[in-house]
Amino acid sequence: MKTSFLAAALTAVIALPSFATSDVNTVTSLNGVEVVLQGTQAEPNNVIVQAELPVIEFDGLTFKGGQQIVAGYNDAFGATYYQDFAKRYNDEIKEEFTAEEIKKAVAVNNAFIEDFPRIKAFIEGIADASGASVEHIQLAFWAEDALFSKSMLSVGDQLFDGKEFTRHGEDDKIKGCTAVGFTNGILGQNMDLPLNMSGESATWKSDELIASGPSPFHPVMSMSRNMASNTNTIDAFSTVALENGISIGLMYITAITHNVSVDEAEVMMSKYQIAGAASTTLADKKGGLKTFEWHANGFKTFDQEDGYIVHTNHPRDREQELADVLYDGDLYEFNKAMKETVSRYEVASVYAKYDLERSAGSIKDLLTQRPILLAPTADNYFISSMSNVSDINAGCQYVAPYRPDLTGYTAVCFDK
Repeated sequence: MKTSFLAAALTAVIALPSFATSDVNTVTSLNGVEVVLQGTQAEPNNVIVQAELPVIEFDGLTFKGGQQIVAGYNDAFGATYYQDFAKRYNDEIKEEFTAEEIKKAVAVNNAFIEDFPRIKAFIEGIADASGASVEHIQLAFWAEDALFSKSMLSVGDQLFDGKEFTRHGEDDKIKGCTAVGFTNGILGQNMDLPLNMSGESATWKSDELIASGPSPFHPVMSMSRNMASNTNTIDAFSTVALENGISIGLMYITAITHNVSVDEAEVMMSKYQIAGAASTTLADKKGGLKTFEWHANGFKTFDQEDGYIVHTNHPRDREQELADVLYDGDLYEFNKAMKETVSRYEVASVYAKYDLERSAGSIKDLLTQRPILLAPTADNYFISSMSNVSDINAGCQYVAPYRPDLTGYTAVCFDK
């Protein structure tokens, strides 16, 4: 079986020690920028992989809006960029899933959009502009999550069978994030990915939805007039639904545009499964703020405490349990292997708890600091590949297309 494009880059959320013994010393991003791996986290390589943020204006969740999304990506990244991306994902899932599994995924995802006519019209517009079937586009959205989650299955089996976990690997086997939110309608995160999966970030803008992500099929950092969303993967530690689940990106934009509060969205989302396993954080403009650890066997809710919430890349309150399984109880080694998921959680939590402003600016400040910010070094290319802060009440999303300490944030706001 061939290794898929996505699986080759993201075969585990476990951030294994980097390839210090490898001959590789450069990494090429999706947009062709070569980054020499050199320096330390204190003095990393500061080459900017993506300086400008494409803002794709569209008519919202309509047929025309879907057409405009395709045109926007093609204008930004190449004449057939969107079509090529969708085709690549469709080709990969044929290598990783059986015909029956793919058929089931189509049925499940088609049933989902039948429940939401505006989402259906939007997907139909994308399909029309792509010269493809609705099923082809649905599978591309689904593949964004399913390919990664499928690649995680053997890792999860090793973890919970208590087997020795491989402690040598490459940083292209990683996916992560740090999310922080306040009850005043502000929600932010760094999207942490390998360098070779960076360089093609974009933001969609309409009158009802602003959505950002590292690929056309992963609009997970999203904001409506009433709500905002972001995500962290927890696939390594969870059972996943795969062909029985919905695309995370489509689920999020549906949840925040079809509900006005976190509580309403929770009721809606709990009726469905997603293809992978994710920690979903939602905020609303009236003070609602919750994180949902969401996988095939459950939907666990964490409400805000003291006006804030934080999540990284391990199930909350299970750090020691996982360290016991993986590293004989050594939490330091577990944190090191997981690219600082525990220290990122602890530092962000202290910052959020005592932050005097609790503003979009203060979250931006947090997201540009170590250990929250991850940069390329001599032995690491798992980096903060883009960053996002949504301020629901201000009607603005602030987006950094690459490391926020280098590019700063572009304000993308609803027209008043």
